[in-house]
Amino acid sequence: MILVIGEILFDQFPDYRKLGGAPFNFAFHLVQFGLPVRFISRVGADQPGEEIFNFLRATIGQRQAPEQFIDHLFERYSIELIALTRGGEGSELFLPQAHYTVESPKAPRLVDTVGAGDAYAAMLAIGHMQKWHPKDILDTATEFACKICEIEGAIPQSKNFYSMFMESKDFN
Repeated sequence: MILVIGEILFDQFPDYRKLGGAPFNFAFHLVQFGLPVRFISRVGADQPGEEIFNFLRATIGQRQAPEQFIDHLFERYSIELIALTRGGEGSELFLPQAHYTVESPKAPRLVDTVGAGDAYAAMLAIGHMQKWHPKDILDTATEFACKICEIEGAIPQSKNFYSMFMESKDFN
């Protein structure tokens, strides 16, 4: 079994658009060659998202409900946790026997959202490796991503940016 995680989207050209996204293209080719593949992605709740779902239903069958799919991942693979980000609607952290949620705060000084997801993922990894409580992982990852949204671009200009997080948490 090959597990592919990533985007599925429409590549927009001047005269047409085509379904694509490197992870999806990779998974699609493997399926066409008869290999067992599971593809994890997320699409928008809009017209292009519905077009993608219709294509997937016609091509590879019905999709599972998110909760069923998460249960399947935990049962089938040695996964310790699954994070689901929902942009401005917050995020969720799933463990085999627990589920945590957090709402997204409004950034006091929103500059841009570039790098927010990367920052969230970095703090999620740190919290998991440091064995923080799952709720603390979610809260800190969300707060860090929110702070990144208050600067230009994804990378802070000063290491001082990180100090408030390092002082408030156990970083070994």
